[in-house]
Amino acid sequence: PILFARARAAVRDNPHARSIVRSFRRNVVGRGMNWEPAARFKTSDAEIRGFNARIAELFTPWASNKLFCDAEGAKRLVGFEAQAVAELVTVGSYLVILETADNGPDQVPLRLRAVEAEQLDTVATRNPANGNAIKGGIEVDADNRPAAYWIYASTPSSSVSANSSVWSAPKSNRVAADRVLHLYQQDRPGQTTGVSSLASVLRKLRDSGEYDALEIWAARMQACMGLGIERPGGNEASEKLGLLQETGDTETDANDNPEVNWEPGLTFVGGPGEKLVFHTPNRPGGQYEPFFRAQLKAIAAGADLSY
Repeated sequence: PILFARARAAVRDNPHARSIVRSFRRNVVGRGMNWEPAARFKTSDAEIRGFNARIAELFTPWASNKLFCDAEGAKRLVGFEAQAVAELVTVGSYLVILETADNGPDQVPLRLRAVEAEQLDTVATRNPANGNAIKGGIEVDADNRPAAYWIYASTPSSSVSANSSVWSAPKSNRVAADRVLHLYQQDRPGQTTGVSSLASVLRKLRDSGEYDALEIWAARMQACMGLGIERPGGNEASEKLGLLQETGDTETDANDNPEVNWEPGLTFVGGPGEKLVFHTPNRPGGQYEPFFRAQLKAIAAGADLSY
């Protein structure tokens, strides 16, 4: 859960993490994947073509209507595709529950319900009914194959009790594995869920973001300085500098710091040993871009993204 939260925070707050997710989504899904029925069975070619044509005839209106394919009624099938890629990069896992629904005559009686990885019950360890182990909310059999998924109705952090003064732990529901599509990449034997593609670069994303912010602050601080008046040590100004103060004006600010009025084209006439020293800002400097570019290359490499 901590890794999920940090990865989501990075995608929300860091422009480079957000760009990584959107790059994958843009290049993998784009405007949507092309689906083509390709059923094969021992029968005549005419029957196969007719069967596949009928599948396509039913699939297209179902996939293009968010009220048909999405249990939430919020997205079409292409929305599921884009969301799946984004979730795989961000948290390493994406789940979809298959639900039967009455979509009307001659319509596919199926709706999809997207589930966040945080909705898996990571507290449960064993199903008392059959003795199966539960790993990270996924119930597995003796061969480590998913038998069921223990899923909260919403993420635990978003659960609100009817009585705000009393908090009760949310309860998860068991959903049979044949009703769940679980997308993730198995990197190790026995692994039952995925790992965020940003896991290896989260620290570098944070550090590079802080470095960039500090460089901006340094540049802002330097930009606040215009010029200085250099005098021999211990000498007071021989005359007042700048333009004459208007009637009623003081020569200091509220903190008793001296103030000088300047206008374009003003000629400086100083006393013995006095001279103006103009400040030349040097931040972020010539090393900022190559250094930051090197950090972005390392981040891109860690996220399996070409720079």
